[in-house]
Amino acid sequence: AHKSVLIESSTVFAAMFESEYKWKEKEENKYEIQDFPYKTVQNAIEYCYELINIDKLEEIILLFKFADKYDMKELKDDLVESLALTPLNLVEYSNLFFQNNLEEFLEKCYIYFLHCKSFSIPIKDLELLNVEIKNTFVMKMFSNVPDDKIPEPSDHTTDQEWNNHFS
Repeated sequence: AHKSVLIESSTVFAAMFESEYKWKEKEENKYEIQDFPYKTVQNAIEYCYELINIDKLEEIILLFKFADKYDMKELKDDLVESLALTPLNLVEYSNLFFQNNLEEFLEKCYIYFLHCKSFSIPIKDLELLNVEIKNTFVMKMFSNVPDDKIPEPSDHTTDQEWNNHFS
């Protein structure tokens, strides 16, 4: 019953159900998903019909993993876009996304960190941020500087001239 919307939303389902090869799924006209909870599959199908309303972060993460596995790009993009980050949940969410290896969500967290930094917005529990995330964010901050913003080393001032200047 949901085959056509799944085919439209997922290249993986499209390949299974529209393939010229005799896939079991095509022959039986069904596909059994055993590696995700029923609620996650239901949420993915409801998304295809634009009926979705998820408020639990754990469900969002599972649905994102489902969308990633079945190549449902629009669902993945919408989940990342709809994530409501605040200074109160940023550290908790960042740590959870890191634990689940969700790069797209971590990128959104990084951008929000930059926003908070630029407006001097305090972030709750910043000291609890995973050290690997801290290192990654700091490296990104300094590696994303455009070349024209990096000052050239001065070739006309020697150390001695510099020291004499302050003597």
